[in-house]
Amino acid sequence: MRKIVCVVCVALLSALSVRAGVAVTVPKGWKGRTLYLKQTDIHSVVSGEELVQLRDTLTIDCPTFHVPIRLDGPTWFTVLRPAADETDFDRKVGVAFLLPTDSVSMTLDDGVCRMEGTELNRQIGEIWTHIQPIQARWEQAYVAGDRERVAALARENAQWLTDYIEEDPSRPGAAYALYELSDPERVVALSRTLCGEAVRSLFYPIARIEVRKMERILERRAGQAAMNDGRTIAPDFELEDFAGGRVSLRDFRGRWVVLDFWGSWCAPCLKNFPELKEIYAAHCGEVEIVGVCCNDSPKAWRAAVERFELPWVSLFQPKGGRVAADYRVSAYPTKVIVDPQGGIRKAYSGESPTFREELEALLKGDVR
Repeated sequence: MRKIVCVVCVALLSALSVRAGVAVTVPKGWKGRTLYLKQTDIHSVVSGEELVQLRDTLTIDCPTFHVPIRLDGPTWFTVLRPAADETDFDRKVGVAFLLPTDSVSMTLDDGVCRMEGTELNRQIGEIWTHIQPIQARWEQAYVAGDRERVAALARENAQWLTDYIEEDPSRPGAAYALYELSDPERVVALSRTLCGEAVRSLFYPIARIEVRKMERILERRAGQAAMNDGRTIAPDFELEDFAGGRVSLRDFRGRWVVLDFWGSWCAPCLKNFPELKEIYAAHCGEVEIVGVCCNDSPKAWRAAVERFELPWVSLFQPKGGRVAADYRVSAYPTKVIVDPQGGIRKAYSGESPTFREELEALLKGDVR
C-alpha cells in the first residue's frame, strides 16, 4: 500500500474543505492509529469486469488530512480500521461516493461519519451515523449468543432504514439505505419505489447490483422450498475431499446425510460447528455429515477444517462449481437433510433453531 502523508497544519482545514477530494477529520485520540484508504472505480464494480482499486495506508499524525481522488471516474472511497488480530477483520469507519471534481469533508469517530459537500454524501453520513451504533450492539449480542436481542436489533435497524426510504424515496440517500437492508423481500419491494434523485444518484448502480442479488436469492429460496416436497431426489455431485480423493453423494446411499454448505469467511457457519459435532457424535453410524465449503480458497478451507477439527467428510467446491447452485443455496450456512433413499427431506437456509429438533424427529420416524 502507498503511504499517505498527513497534513500537519490544522490551519489548512478551510482550504482542504474546498479542494477536490476528501478532507478527513478524526479525533485527536486517534493519533498513531493506522487506517486503510481505498479508492474503487464504480464503473468496474458495476461492469463486473476486473476491479480497479487503489489502496493507501495512513498512520495518523494529526487530526485532519486530505485525500485527493486519483481515479478518473466515479469513485467509492472507503476508510477502514485494520483488524486487531487474526480473529478480527478490517472494519469500515467511513464511506463516500464522489466524482474526481467533488469536494467532501468527512468527520469520523467511533460509529460516526458526518459528511458535507454533496447531498448524497451528507445523507449517507446521516444514515451511517444512525445505524452503526445499532449494528455494533447487534454484533455484541451475536457474540454473546443472545438470539432475542439479535433479532430485536435487526428489526430496529431494518425498520429505521425502511422508514427512511418510505419517507422520501426520491432523495439520493434512499438508494444507500436500500443497500444497507438485508431482507431480500423487503429490498426488492422497496427498490420499486425509488425515483427521482435516488435513481439518478452516483450510488444507484451499486444499489441495483444488490437488488439483482436479492432477486436471485428469492428465486433460489423458491426453488429450495420446492425441494422440500419429500419427492425430490438430491442432485448427485462429486467433489474433492480433504485427503485429495473424490467423494460423491451416492457413496452415502442407505444412510441419513446432512449436507452443510459453509465457508471459512462465514461467522454463523463457524458458530454452527459445535452443534453439528454434538449431532455427529450422538448419531455416529446413522447420520453422515458432509461439509461443502463454498466461495473459499483451498488454503482457507484446509486451515478451517484443521482449526475446528471437523470430524466429518469435508469437501471443497472450486470456483465455478455448481453444487451450491443445484441445491439453491441462498445463504450460509445452508443445511440439507437427505434420507437413506437419496430424497431431500428438508433444507434450512441460514441459522435455524429448529434444525436439530426436526432432524431428530426424522430419525425417529415421527415425521412423514
